[in-house]
Amino acid sequence: MAPTIPKGSLVIADMNAYKSDSPVRFDIVVFHPPADMSRLNGNEDPGIIYCKRVIGLPGENIEIIENRIFVDSEPLQIPEGLIYLTQGPKTKIKLNPDEYYLLGDNSKNSLDSRYWGSLSKSNILGKVTEIQPVR
Repeated sequence: MAPTIPKGSLVIADMNAYKSDSPVRFDIVVFHPPADMSRLNGNEDPGIIYCKRVIGLPGENIEIIENRIFVDSEPLQIPEGLIYLTQGPKTKIKLNPDEYYLLGDNSKNSLDSRYWGSLSKSNILGKVTEIQPVR
């Protein structure tokens, strides 16, 4: 998630954030990876927790074509300061009512939804609320 979360930083997450609310686009979430992700990176540890940014919301159509992200056929307006190099496999996915599409901010070197698909809300543990960089 560099540069947003520099390597070695302490990440604080609100583990109750989504008890009554749902993640919104561009939230950084902590989650248990889907089985496909564990197999892809060779880490089968069921207790490992990852951080990625929410890009696609339940029910949306997500497409990545020629380094551009489209949500329901409209170009995604990415907040200033974020840059997504959407290299990797061409993506076209329809999210189910309980699924999210996540990308890493270090998109050039991120194992994310482009490779393992959508993430069920049941895998999402909380919302990142604070990042304390290494000193």
